[in-house]
Amino acid sequence: MSSVVEFRGSFRYMESGGDRLRRSGRGTWYDRCGELALTEHSNPKCDSCRRGIACGLDCTLSKLVCPKCGATA
Repeated sequence: MSSVVEFRGSFRYMESGGDRLRRSGRGTWYDRCGELALTEHSNPKCDSCRRGIACGLDCTLSKLVCPKCGATA
């Protein structure tokens, strides 16, 4: 079973239950139209991730783009 972990604009970050429990941060971003989002990761890691403790979010994410409808966040 997948769960929504984070929202950014019209995008949602989904993780399977097992990944969420392990806080592995292995989710996938989707747009409201159901399309898999294109991601750009250029933000620095958060304090927790820099110390080697996974925050469980996609903290380095800097941009989301939907290739189907063109939405961005």
